[in-house]
Amino acid sequence: MFGTGIRQNDRDTLSIVMIRVEHRLRFVLALLMLGIAGILVSVGAGPIIQYASGSEFTISAGMQGEACGSHLEWEMESRTISAGTRATILNESVYWQIPVIIERQQRDGTWDVVGESPVLRGGERWNYTFWRSGTYRVVSVDETQRLAGLEASISVE
Repeated sequence: MFGTGIRQNDRDTLSIVMIRVEHRLRFVLALLMLGIAGILVSVGAGPIIQYASGSEFTISAGMQGEACGSHLEWEMESRTISAGTRATILNESVYWQIPVIIERQQRDGTWDVVGESPVLRGGERWNYTFWRSGTYRVVSVDETQRLAGLEASISVE
């Protein structure tokens, strides 16, 4: 019989060493997985907790007057909010439908759309949560409404 040059006693010792190494590797892998899971939970739980307990404010759009000559009114002042704040866009108008977009200003001064509501009919509302810091504007998609002043500036810290 041909041998490998390793005695049975050495094989047993090597086998024991390999088993110990395997157990240690499994232990280290388990610790690594727990660490990764902890990081994911802390990163993922932050926005969830912030969303659940974050502050809210309402931006209302409605009619001032009810007949010919009535005009839209945007009940919103520019404001500074903290990240995680939820805005509710509320159409208080009976007659006007209001489509709203939220744009975020980029470093080069251009604006990118980051949120777009459905067309809001009278009494309907739409929510948007501001997660990232920056300068935003909330504006009607409708050109006439935008010219009437349906625009607000929001700074998120």
